[in-house]
Amino acid sequence: MMRFWFFLLALGVAASAPLAAQSTTLAQPKRALTLAAALNLAEPASETLLLARAAELRADGRYDQARATVLPTVNGFSTYTRIIETQFSRFFQPDTTGNSGGGLPFGQPNTWAFGLTASQTLFNLGAIQGLRSVKATRSQSRVDFSAQRAQIVLDVTRAYFDALLAERLLDIADSTLAQTERTLANVTVGRDVGTQSEFDRLRTEVARDNQKPVVLQRRTQRIVAFAKLAQLLGFPSREPLQLVTPLGEQPTDALPAFAQAVAERGDTTVDGRAPVRSAQFALAAQDAALKATEQQRLPKLTLSSTYQQYAYPTRTFPGNGDFVADWFVQARLDVPLFSGGTQRGNVRLARATRDEAYARLRTARETAERERLDFDSQLEAAEALWDASRTSVVQARKAYAIAEVRFTEGISTQTELADSRLQLQQSEANRAQAARDLQIPRGSACCSSPNCRSIRPAPRQVRRRPRR
Repeated sequence: MMRFWFFLLALGVAASAPLAAQSTTLAQPKRALTLAAALNLAEPASETLLLARAAELRADGRYDQARATVLPTVNGFSTYTRIIETQFSRFFQPDTTGNSGGGLPFGQPNTWAFGLTASQTLFNLGAIQGLRSVKATRSQSRVDFSAQRAQIVLDVTRAYFDALLAERLLDIADSTLAQTERTLANVTVGRDVGTQSEFDRLRTEVARDNQKPVVLQRRTQRIVAFAKLAQLLGFPSREPLQLVTPLGEQPTDALPAFAQAVAERGDTTVDGRAPVRSAQFALAAQDAALKATEQQRLPKLTLSSTYQQYAYPTRTFPGNGDFVADWFVQARLDVPLFSGGTQRGNVRLARATRDEAYARLRTARETAERERLDFDSQLEAAEALWDASRTSVVQARKAYAIAEVRFTEGISTQTELADSRLQLQQSEANRAQAARDLQIPRGSACCSSPNCRSIRPAPRQVRRRPRR
């Protein structure tokens, strides 16, 4: 009997768990999210931006390494040597103190040394050009990082307003379904009292049934749009969100510093585009790399100096008078005489890479020119559609209200009411689409805005032909 009651208790707990979880899910509050908050959350959640930051850090490290080749280097060292057996023990017998060198430093069992070494490259044009190449590459990485941040602004802005558009279209579809339900109820009452025909009731029912798949489709689109936005922000796909920034209006909340250009029209000139500036830095880097490769055939002059203090104590640790100095300065001249064709091959490879960078710059400029024209036309068309949709929505709402009254009074047909409803739905959908299309060109302006540029200016435009 006791087992039976334990079984009933376990069954009740298992049955109540899904209900409790469901009630918890339904009671979960929505997260209020403005466009500014979304942009702030998107930057740390972006893996692409993390990779761009790592590339920028790697370029900084390579610049430090290249700069070290033209700066002086200073190193300190200390050594202790204990000789177990030496070749000098055959010629010198150890005395009572254990000294086997006969007063000379050779063969002493203990040797201490302290010293400093310093070196400075006096002439190496290849290293200077290599530093310039790495410096241009570092500037290119900063431009690419800025472009990735601008891309995040564009992606999040597009996803945010796509979610708003999906939610607005769902509201329009639900409103249209409610209108068809209300019309069907009125027609059914009219059919019962004899003022409406069976044909009108069937047409209204078909219109209601046709609207239900539209609602389901809009609801699915809303789920997908909100899931994409949540993914960009690092949220779970089912995270309930409440988008606060209105659709089709300029965002009035304070945006992050890197996203100030989302709500304004930025610089869309060809030379201001991030891909063009990145290609310019890439060409400058390859120009310097080509010169560095060509100058590898030149001599290299290096100056070095070493200062050391030696001690050969008879005991383990030396005293103050046991140290002697050793200091010398050396100048080294390296002259490449014959490399077996390696130098010529390196120059050809560097020239080919430089020509590829020149071609990429021309391609980037042509692409930027097309994108600038597309941006201007898209923004102009979006502004025109936004202004035109305002009047059409007001007129469509007024026309539907009149048609609904006329249909209720029996002075118009069900076809006229359905046409008015369809026009209202289309006008509201066009209004929402125009609002979304107006925000996306505004967001894409950030990709070329001065606020998204790197710290250093782009190099001077190179217009000469590739060398052969």
